Amino acid sequence: MIRARILSVLAGLFVVGLLSAATPDIKYYQPRELIQVSTDDVQISFDQTEASVFVTAKSPYELYCRSKWLTAKEENGLILISAQKNDSFVPRTARIILTTKKENVSRVVTVTQKPEPGHDQFFALPTSGNFVKLADLDLSHATHDKYIKEILVNKSVDGHKIRIKNNTYESAIATHAPSTFKIKLNGAMRFVCDLGIDDEILTRTVNNHGNALYKVLLDGKEVAAGRITILDKQAVHLDINTHGAKMMEIEFDPDGSNWGDHIDLGNPYFELTADKPEVVE
Repeated sequence: MIRARILSVLAGLFVVGLLSAATPDIKYYQPRELIQVSTDDVQISFDQTEASVFVTAKSPYELYCRSKWLTAKEENGLILISAQKNDSFVPRTARIILTTKKENVSRVVTVTQKPEPGHDQFFALPTSGNFVKLADLDLSHATHDKYIKEILVNKSVDGHKIRIKNNTYESAIATHAPSTFKIKLNGAMRFVCDLGIDDEILTRTVNNHGNALYKVLLDGKEVAAGRITILDKQAVHLDINTHGAKMMEIEFDPDGSNWGDHIDLGNPYFELTADKPEVVE
């Protein structure tokens, strides 16, 4: 019995040896061993439409680029990049993939295009004058969609830092349409703010997300109105002369569906003469 077990073990070792001898050595390559590029991080401006990258390969390769705004091709040792102008307010990224045919090793070149100037800025409140921020008032009487529990201060509907067209603000509030602010002015002379759909809606995949109607009334008379969408290139700037008025209403209504109607007010404030305004029912 012992002899049989020994013979069985030896036979197993013999088979393993044969399999090992029959299996060729496999060499694993790093991408940089087979494909060298002058840079794998290309930065271009919003209006730059052409760029190039030097490439050297030790093995034949194929080039892939699946992008709606950028194309790439190889020509005489160069990757030639063609891009559309970026008229958006956010940067965008595309990837060019070089894959060797034999070894199936890939090298990735990332292209980032900056947005139009005027975005990615921080806007501060006035440094002088007698004013009060809307965010400092009691906002509990303002109405809003049931998607949120309350008007949000310095936080978006989804809990992020408030951004309108990739810009941030020293003071900001967020609401969800339908929403109304009824404000007893108490002698306030002026109301100023930026309006827009929060940039967080850019992550949504449904095209009709993020569009709403706004209206501002003084003592029941409309003084400003319009539409805001996530695709707007700029925030709507309001500068309302409230002198002599007693009540101001800011109304936000869905433009069709209210999905994604995450409305931001950037740096909303009142210029005062005496008492602070009050948000009322």
